[in-house]
Amino acid sequence: MEKMIKIKRFNKTGNEEFENKIEELCTTGKKNKLESSKVQKLLKQIIDLSKNASKIETVEQADEIEQKSFKDRHELGVYLFNKLSKCDLAKINNDVNLWNWLTAFYIKNVFSGRATEIVRFIYKKRFFQGKRHLIRTPWILVVTNPTQVESLKFCLSTPTHQGSNMCEQFISRMDLWKNPSVVQLCYDLYFDPVAGKQRKGADNHRKIKDNDGTEYNQKGVLYPRLYKDILILSKNKDVWDLSPSEINSEIKDEFGIWKDIDARSGNKSEKKKNPPWTRNELSICLWFYHKEDKEEILGEVGEVHSAISSAIKLLKK
Repeated sequence: MEKMIKIKRFNKTGNEEFENKIEELCTTGKKNKLESSKVQKLLKQIIDLSKNASKIETVEQADEIEQKSFKDRHELGVYLFNKLSKCDLAKINNDVNLWNWLTAFYIKNVFSGRATEIVRFIYKKRFFQGKRHLIRTPWILVVTNPTQVESLKFCLSTPTHQGSNMCEQFISRMDLWKNPSVVQLCYDLYFDPVAGKQRKGADNHRKIKDNDGTEYNQKGVLYPRLYKDILILSKNKDVWDLSPSEINSEIKDEFGIWKDIDARSGNKSEKKKNPPWTRNELSICLWFYHKEDKEEILGEVGEVHSAISSAIKLLKK
């Protein structure tokens, strides 16, 4: 088991070294595979830097953390929320050296070698860069919505090393991500709890052309369709005082399409796979197989198949 360590922040020298190492890692990662010795060496150097006593400082009231794997960005965000809950929010919110230290500590969780944009790993206070940070973004969403933590899964269900259009579209619009009722509505519309993923196409913001060449947006998507409906609604009502169901009743009927769209395929009438065969069902098939003279008999649809089907159905009565 990994040793627990108090959350730290880089000092000035440590942060400069971290940023240089990240730039080197991103450049090297574009040319080499994650498993290459060059990339692995840099990853180790960044982790070692996060533990170098001469490069780090104490964070007041911070808890202990460990190097571990997370199921997705949601689990990471909740974990950091709990570990930083005693800290002064005003101090840590835009603490570049803190978020860079956490990135260094969890660099193997967030660096996959596929996405090498620096803003994913070096936190920038400028909003349109900062929102892409893989460590801070899930935390800020959770800390802003402590009563809707589970609902945030709709935009944070991707692996820790993977950002998503859904998350970027959501956090880019303050009217969406700071309103608990809207957060719950987005979960109800766009998250498939069975698959544990967002519904397919819910983040499709690209223009589509019809047969006449006219461009339009996919109906029911988060951006721009839901966002625009929320803005229109806010001109006549106080959206912050409305419940998720009340908001849902006020927006267009087009958002009802997500009730039947699966997270994996996007098909409304996807054919379901047959469940695994039971021991008794397999025994029946084997009995028929050994009973017949021809081995290929089970490959032919006919009387034998009908007999097997009838025998299996009797088991379920």
